[in-house]
Amino acid sequence: MKPTHFYHQVTIETSTDVIELVNLSLFELGAMGLVETEKSVTAFFSDAFSSAELSTSISRRMSELQQAVDMPFLFRMQIEQFPERDWNAEWKSAWKPLRVGHSLMIKPSWLPMPKDAPPVVIEIDPEMAFGSGDHSTTQLMLQMIEKNSKSQDRILDIGTGTGILSIAARKLGCGIVIAFDVDQIASVTCKKNAMMNGIHSHFHIFTGMISALKPTKFDLIAANVNRFQILAMLPQLPLFLKDDGICLISGILDSEEDQIRQACHAYGLLITDMQKDKEWLAFETRKE
Repeated sequence: MKPTHFYHQVTIETSTDVIELVNLSLFELGAMGLVETEKSVTAFFSDAFSSAELSTSISRRMSELQQAVDMPFLFRMQIEQFPERDWNAEWKSAWKPLRVGHSLMIKPSWLPMPKDAPPVVIEIDPEMAFGSGDHSTTQLMLQMIEKNSKSQDRILDIGTGTGILSIAARKLGCGIVIAFDVDQIASVTCKKNAMMNGIHSHFHIFTGMISALKPTKFDLIAANVNRFQILAMLPQLPLFLKDDGICLISGILDSEEDQIRQACHAYGLLITDMQKDKEWLAFETRKE
């Protein structure tokens, strides 16, 4: 008789502006998968962990995260146990092709090509990386890339995740793409997705920070990260932008608009367009 296995379902209620940092922390602690809503994250852990171990590890990590961002935030945790099931299969069955903008579609790699597919189809297998394409910030950025990328030569994708933005840019006509992420899993997943989409030439990926880049200028910069990362990078972004280039920024909540506007102005970036979806914003900026 086979032993009965189970998994832990950990639900964390938290603040919207740190939800992606909470996601990353849970992955680093060994989560097999995540489901995100506006103000909560549900993570799934194997029975290699006990409930007590998970509670202690997650509580400690959230405390460290609060210190790192220097801001207290809401944190409520609930841990439940359920019999093991094929979570991966259930998650995949719920993900459908997604139309974005005028000419884009994000399609799970395991589904057949729809008959009504638009000109640009981005095939994605997110594996354990962030970015299935359904988040408001991703869709806002895709629409702005669709608007601005056709004549662009070089694009920099900051916080690439699964590579959706980079792949879209290459398929829309960008000549050279450089993409990076601080997460090794994301970088590997991005590379696999680029190869699956047949655009791995002129497509360069690395794991690290913007400080690792050699001095070079880009026609288009796409930074879909979070407020803390945006504020940390803003002093450097104009240094990598051509004089007539465009810098796209998202991961901004409407409650953070004034702060990001002031920071952009302080570092010489003029906001020329803003798009909104739900509580999320995306800025199109140029050098002043």
